[in-house]
Order: sequence, then structure tokens, then C-alpha cells
Amino acid sequence: MKTEINKDLENDIYFALEILNHNYTDTVKFNNYSHIYRFTNEPINSYAKYLKDKKDILSVTGSGDQILKCITYGTKNVDTFDISNFPKYFLDMKVAAASNLSKEEFYKMFYSDEFETNGSNMLYPKFRDEMPLRSKIFWDSLMSSYSWGQIYSSRLFTHRNGLGFVNDKEKMIEHYSFLKDDEYEKLKENSKKVSINSFTSNISDLNDNIGNSSYDLAFFSNIVDYVKVDLFKDYISNLRINNGGILLNTFNIASGANRYNDYQLLKDDGFKEEKTDRITRLLVKKF
Repeated sequence: MKTEINKDLENDIYFALEILNHNYTDTVKFNNYSHIYRFTNEPINSYAKYLKDKKDILSVTGSGDQILKCITYGTKNVDTFDISNFPKYFLDMKVAAASNLSKEEFYKMFYSDEFETNGSNMLYPKFRDEMPLRSKIFWDSLMSSYSWGQIYSSRLFTHRNGLGFVNDKEKMIEHYSFLKDDEYEKLKENSKKVSINSFTSNISDLNDNIGNSSYDLAFFSNIVDYVKVDLFKDYISNLRINNGGILLNTFNIASGANRYNDYQLLKDDGFKEEKTDRITRLLVKKF
């Protein structure tokens, strides 16, 4: 198993460097080497109340911002999955950074629009030793040849953001409320104690990876936008959700002409609409 893990890490580093060297550019299509989301384009504050008091959670990895919010609220154990191999390294980086950097440094490294010129490369040594070994090796390998600004602005990360205020610091901090003084102190402290198990998985083989684990919260973001609803319902049907737990999905109604029908199928399956914004439905199933 050790050799297999080392080989997987070696492959991930190889493909990441190929992306940085512009030799591999197909990072948009969902696969093992898809891009990493720098930050979420979902309105976290609209569903933050469902992330509270959830000790054990299952979540798509994505940018990891929704996981940081859960950690701020005291989540102890996180199982997190993504179809791409890369997001787990980024989540490890964010958690280690949160436990060691000041709020201003954390913002500068991950959320500022000036990350290419603000000296964020100097922040990496402050938390690199706090990352799991696999992520330390991964990021060391990349940062031995490239600056953080070069890496963060490359095709290894997506440049898209649907929030519309990526250059507005005040709005960014309001949206990512764990960047506020009181919440960041909780995030910083809780990041030192949380247990995170990240793995590469498609939604179709998720159950094979989590076994008999049970959760207080299972958050699938907008996966249902990319999977047929009847298959999605089947894939999550065997999840073990604790009493008082929640299944949480966001649903982009602008992604196709037939999405209203799909949305209704989920409502018929026990999901309820708890919050609506301009283009997103928040679907919640309580246990």
C-alpha cells in the first residue's frame, strides 16, 4: 500500500508540473486532473445554519471553503471527496495555513486579488510543516520551481468565480465570514484539532470509499447539476445519516432547460427548499 500511495503522489506531482509547464491544459473537464476551485461560488452564508453543531461530516472537497466554515463551527471529523486528485492537497494547505497564519496573512494568501505580488510566497514556510506529509511533498515539489503567485494563477486553479465581488475585500470577508476576527480565531483553534480524511472518488463509487461511516451532515454542493437525478438519488440512498442529520445540496436551475423537473424529483424524494437566490436552489433533507 505504501508503494501505491507514493506512486499516486508521484503521478499527481508530475501532472501538476505538466500543467504549470503548459504541457497539459485539459483541466476544465472533470477527471482525476481537473482544476482546483480557489474559492466557492456558492452563497455560504445562506446555508451556514445547517453547518452548525455537526461533529462528523461528509462533503465534496471543491475549494474547501464550506469545510472551513464547518471547522469554524466545531466539526471534529471530515470525510471529503472529489473527482480530481488535486483538491485534497489544497484543503490540507488551507487548514494548515488557518492554524498558523494571522487573519490578514490567510486572506492575503488565498483571497486577495493581489496574491501574485503581495509576498505570499513568504508565508508558505510558516505552515508547511503542519501539513500531512503527502501535501507537504506535493506543494514543496511545485514551489521548488514556481512562486505561489505563479501556481495560484495557473490552470491548476480555476479562474472563474460566480460571486461577482472577487476584488472587493469587504464583500469577500462578509461572504467568507470565517475571515472575520471572532470567527477566524475559532477557525484557527479548531483547525489544530480536526481530523480530515480526503480521497479521490466519483459520486458513483462513493459508498465503496466510506463503508459504514455515518454522518451528521452530508453536503454534495451542486453535484446534481452534473449527474442524472435518478442516478444521484441511487448513489446517496445508502448513506448513513445520524438522527438530526442533514443531506444538503445546491441546485443550479440555470444549467439546463429540464432542471425544474429534476428539482421536483428531489422534492418528491423528501428534499425541501430552504433558501432560494437568483440562480440557486438550496435543497435540504432532514433526518
